[in-house]
This record gives sequence, structure tokens and C-alpha cells, in this order.
Amino acid sequence: MISAEPFHRFSPDAQPGPIPPDRSRLKAVCGALIIVALTLVLSVTAFYTVCTGFSLHDDMGHLMLTQKTFFSGHPLYDQTYTRYGPAYYAWEQFLHAVTRLPLSHDSTLLFTSVSWVVIALLCAAFVARLGRNVLLVALTLFAVSGMLGVLRYEPGHPQEFCGLLLGGMLLCASFLTSRRRPAVLLGLIGFFVGLLGMTKPNLGVFAALAGCVSLLPLAPPGKVRSILFWLSAAAALILPMGLMHRNLAGFGGHCLLESAALLMVVIHLARLKPEGSFAWSWFGAALAGVAGGALAGIFYALATGSSLSGLAWGLWFQHAGFDQAFLIYPSFGLEDAFFSAGLAAGLWVVAGGDGLWPTAPWVPDAIKAGAGAGIVLAALLLNTSDAFLWCLPVAAATAGLTPRQSRSAFELAPRCFAVSLAVLLCLWGYPVWGPAQQGLSLFLLLPVAIVSCADAVRYGWKAGNADARPSVPTGAPDLTAPPLEPNGARRRRTAGRAVSYAATVGVIAVAWLQADRAVAAYKRLEPSGLPGSRFLHVPRGQADFYRRLIQAARAHGRSFFTMPGLGSLYLWADQDPPTSINPTSWMTLLTPHQQSKVVEDLQKRPDLCVICWNPMVTFWAHGQDISQNEIVRYIENNFITVESFNKCDIMVRRPGAGQTGASPAGP
Repeated sequence: MISAEPFHRFSPDAQPGPIPPDRSRLKAVCGALIIVALTLVLSVTAFYTVCTGFSLHDDMGHLMLTQKTFFSGHPLYDQTYTRYGPAYYAWEQFLHAVTRLPLSHDSTLLFTSVSWVVIALLCAAFVARLGRNVLLVALTLFAVSGMLGVLRYEPGHPQEFCGLLLGGMLLCASFLTSRRRPAVLLGLIGFFVGLLGMTKPNLGVFAALAGCVSLLPLAPPGKVRSILFWLSAAAALILPMGLMHRNLAGFGGHCLLESAALLMVVIHLARLKPEGSFAWSWFGAALAGVAGGALAGIFYALATGSSLSGLAWGLWFQHAGFDQAFLIYPSFGLEDAFFSAGLAAGLWVVAGGDGLWPTAPWVPDAIKAGAGAGIVLAALLLNTSDAFLWCLPVAAATAGLTPRQSRSAFELAPRCFAVSLAVLLCLWGYPVWGPAQQGLSLFLLLPVAIVSCADAVRYGWKAGNADARPSVPTGAPDLTAPPLEPNGARRRRTAGRAVSYAATVGVIAVAWLQADRAVAAYKRLEPSGLPGSRFLHVPRGQADFYRRLIQAARAHGRSFFTMPGLGSLYLWADQDPPTSINPTSWMTLLTPHQQSKVVEDLQKRPDLCVICWNPMVTFWAHGQDISQNEIVRYIENNFITVESFNKCDIMVRRPGAGQTGASPAGP
């Protein structure tokens, strides 16, 4: 926990005690300049990385197309197909209104790179307030930014807005240590939770449950607190199995890791004995914030034309069964998870069990500090899936308090909330364990681990050294002077300060090398030359391929439909799609009613051309039989291929083909 002394300085060797104002100001300025310099370097990396290459699955194009359709007056869910909540579209509309940038690939890439850096800064600010060490802040900024590199796979995705909301929650929680306006802070956290639920409902549920599990132990003692806490804890513990029970063959390891981590966190929270408590009225403010965020999203959707039934379908009912339609399994299995969880359980008994296994005070501190450093190194050096396998249970096991830490409710709140949020958000990767989902499941564990490491050092090694220092002799003339210390201790502290600053400079140097590599990789590719994509660089021939698709479609029809959905083509061709239902994987995601609606829309376009990109059809189908899909049958029975290149078929209507529904499938 943070000591009661005021925050005098922002430096690697922050120590309590009086500091001359000029020296304190100089250290604060130096620390701020270091973080600003690192932020600028990481911003270069983010921008050039996001603009390097173009993902063939084109989630960016799909999401931009939904924005274009919605902003042109077609209400969400009733007329514009999307799997995401209205808060995301309100955010995108706000960004374009404030920046006055048109909807394009360039503006989307720019927003993604800025979001990448801001999320990392929010996590670093959380560590700055709790860790008070410029090296740890720089390390957090660097490590989280590296983990967020997965955003390059899906620029413009709602997960960027979700990351900003989660970072905002952490920052608000860190201010609880100030004991100022806790009701306002909890209300703001609740508002962010509500907006998160109005963007990705599953993440909203995870965040709300994290808040209940972590903050209810700090409520006034009594039966009400016990009942509410154990209900929340039970919901959290059964959540992994409840989500994954239909896919345990592939997600059994993930389910075990998550369940073990949650069990360790819940037991730790149940054993807390906080000094003081949060008033019930503050919890009421948090609930009001959640309701405010949710109602803001609902009112926005209704004000822009969505119906209540459409909103209910879009937010909840359409997601039922999604884990049967599209799956990507983790690379680790049940045996790997057993070994990792067993190791973490041993660490938890010694370092995180809060007295379950009595040891010397320095043992839990040493384990926590080593585990924090190990988590950061694993995140930086291992591939994301392997890092997740080891970091999740170890972070949960070592997130407990050190023996010397304060048990003040205000000091406990941000730490308990952060670890609960990080562990529950590790469910982000279900049911699609793709590269982006792996990184986003992991990034919140980094600030949690770094704060845990900082606490272990401050209340373990440094506190032990402070206890060993000689006291000021009785009758000393200056009673306000800091304790005397031997020359050896002073030299060690000076050496430690030098090492901290050198390590911080080293972090900036490594970030500079990464930025240089990102710029070089960007320059090795060619400018796309596609409309609205001036920033985008792609491999030789990729832009020519997309241009040829557009030219072929225009040569064979005045409008076109793509299989699978390729939203970027419509934006580059400056054409409206023939239907407002345009998911990337429409072959597996759409209901029979939606399929019929698409066929009805296609029938209204006699000059329609179909672009069928066979490798991407295979990718999105994931081995599923799509022959009975009504849209697929309609295309197969009413269109013929007139041109093929790069495994892509350009199809036009059969001569004399009727424009009434889908013909019966052949034998």
C-alpha cells in the first residue's frame, strides 16, 4: 500500500520525508520529460505499425461500412447489421465530428494509433499513482504499448473504445487513495462500465462483476455485505464454465486457468479485513453510474431510429450461439493449464494467501517482486498465447498484500478492483482466440503485476531497510531532520538511483529501436494508392489486386456483392452495397430471416455482379457446410463465372435467370 506521506516527487527513488522544493520540482520535471519522450517514440511505432499492411479478412472495412450505412440514416439493428452496441457508434460519430475528418481508411488508422497510445498512457498513469516510480511507469507504458500492438490486425474495431474505457476505470480507481469524492469516482467507474456494456455486452458483464467482487468486501460489515459478496463471488466462479461448457474440448485449458485464478482472487478478497469501509451510498453512486452509461447508449440508439426489439436483438439475442458459429481455439491444452495453475497455487499459498502459510516477512515480498518482473518479461519475450498461459494464474496468485501493507479501505480498493478486472477480462478471448483477442485479454495484467512488484519493494525491502536505520539520538537539536543513515546505505541508495535512471534510459532506447524498425518496415512496402488510404502501405501487388477487383466489378455490372463480405471494396469504389446486411462471414452468421432479406435485396439489382474470393470463403467457413445457406444457393443457381484471377471469381447473372427467390438446391 501507499504510505501516508504526501507524494513529494516523481522519480525512481521516491522516498517519504521532506524534500527541498527546488529539488522536488526538478525531479518531477525530469520524470515528466522522460515519459513525454517515451510517449512520442511509442506514438511513432503505433502509427507506422498500424499503417503497415492490410488484413485480408477486412474487419476494418466491415466496421467502416456499418458506420457509413448508419450515418447515412439507416438505424442500427433494424436496417444496419452490426454485432456491436450503440456506444461504439456514438463514439465514432463524436470523433469524426470533433476532428472533422471524413470516414476513410486514413482517419480509421489515425484513430487506432492514437487509441493505442492513450490506452497505454492510462495504464501507466495507474502505475504512476500507486507505484510512484518513473522507471515502473516507463516500463508499464512500454510493455502495455507492446501488448497493444495486436490492434494493428483490426483497426477501427470497438475493442479500441473498450480499451479506453477499461483504462479510464483503472485511472479513476487509482484516485480513490486520495479519499476525495469517492462517490463521484465510483459513479464515473460505473458510467464507464455501462458504456462498456453498450459496446460489448459480455465485457460489460465482466467489468460489473469485477466491481462487485472487489469492492463489496469494503462495504460496511453485516449480513447484507456477506450475502452480496458471496453471490457475486459465486457468479464469478461459475462464469468460465458457464461460458465455455459447450467447447471444453478446445477451451478446457482456458477454463481451468480462469477458474483457478478467480478462486485465488475470491479467497484473497474474502479474507480481507479492511480498516474502515465504503458507505452504501457510494455503491449507490456506482449503480447510478452503470445505469447512466447503459441508458445513454439506449437513448442514443432509440434517438437514431432503432426499435426496442431491434436493440434487444442487437445487444443480446443475436449473440446466442455465436460460440457455435465461429471458434478459434487456444494453442495450449489442459495439461499445460494444470501445470501452470499448480505452480501458481504454490506461489499463492506462500506469497498471496495472506497468512495461509506463515513465512518470514521477506519471502512473500521476494516472490511478489520476482513474479511481477517475470510477468513483464514473459509478456515482452514470449508469444502472446504462451505469455497468457503463465501470466494469468501467477498474477492472480501474487496480487495479495505484503505483510507490512496498510489495510485501509481506500488503499485496498484500487488494487483489489484492478486485479479482479484484469482476471475477469481474461475471458475476452472466448470464443475467438485470435491474435487481437489474446493481447487484449492480457494487457491489464501488466499494470497489476507492476504495482504488485512496486508494493513488494516498497513495503518489503525498503521498509526493512528503514526499520534497520539508526534513530535520531534523544535530545538532537533538529527533531525534524530525517533519520541518520550510514555512508554505505547512502552509497547504495545513490547507486540504486543511478541504476533506475539508466534502466529508464534503456527502456527509451529499446523503444527507439522498435520505432526505427516500424518505420523501416513501413517504407519497405508500397503506397496503396487507393482512395482514402494515403497512409496505408501494402505489399507489392496487393493494391493492384483490389483495384483489379473493382475494375472487373464495374465492367460486369453497376453494383456488386462480395462473398465473403469485403467492406473496403465498397469504400474504395465509392459505391453503396446492394444490402445493409454486410458482415464479413455472412455465410455462417446470418439467421434464415436475414438470409432471406439479403436475397430479396439482391433480387432488386438486375445488373448485379458477385465477387467470390474462394480462399477467404474457406477461411471464414472454418470447415462448416455452407451449401444450405440461402444466399449461397441463390448465387450458385443464378450466377455464372465470367472472369477469374488470383483464385477470385467474377460472376454475373445467368442468361434468362429469374429474379424471384433462390432456386432449389441441386441434388
